[in-house]
Amino acid sequence: MPSISHQNLQKRLLRYISRRKPCKYLLFIQFGILALLIGFFIPVMLLLDNSRKQLATMKAEHRIYQTYVGSIALTHCHYLYPQKSEELCDKQCGSSAYIVLRYENSLGNKIESTCPSLIQTVPCHQKPARCNQKLQLRQCPGVNGIHLLKNLSITPLTIFKVPLLNISTIKGEIVSALELFAVCPRCRIYSHSYKKSDNTCYRQLETVREGWPEQYRVCDSEILSENKICNPYDAL
Repeated sequence: MPSISHQNLQKRLLRYISRRKPCKYLLFIQFGILALLIGFFIPVMLLLDNSRKQLATMKAEHRIYQTYVGSIALTHCHYLYPQKSEELCDKQCGSSAYIVLRYENSLGNKIESTCPSLIQTVPCHQKPARCNQKLQLRQCPGVNGIHLLKNLSITPLTIFKVPLLNISTIKGEIVSALELFAVCPRCRIYSHSYKKSDNTCYRQLETVREGWPEQYRVCDSEILSENKICNPYDAL
């Protein structure tokens, strides 16, 4: 027969085990429940955050939509391939040189009132040409005060090109023709001599053919008369 002390020891051990193991199990159960709650609430919070962002976006879009209520919208319009004009690329430089794209309504006059023509501008060059606005050439007859050739009332039909840059200073660079030289406009005298307040004789000029770039596109509006005495009946 086991002794009384040994029985008491077994009882105390059983009581100890019966008290500790349920606590351990309960602790694991609590950790499991906590993990489940965390795993549930994190996706819910992410979903709510995403819903808030979508709601804010919808409100912003609604405000934008309200600004167009009662105005003409172009979502129903269909346009043809654009007509392209590159004229300014040959005559302008810098930000003034751009391609003009004109979009026409493909349905003609059927819905003309709500589908107007559209115009878009695109730069001619990725690298705009340098525009030396202060450069004043004195090589083009009829421009910047240069007289026309003697005894001529119109500059020759030949196209005059004058250099703008010293080519030796731009070796190895990619440049536009607008940076290298200018084309002189063709000018014509179209008035008799007349005197202004400075008692100097002038004659009016008109542009027969435009030049480029922009600084040399048109002739001067007037030019000093070669005759010191104004003759209102001199030859044109």
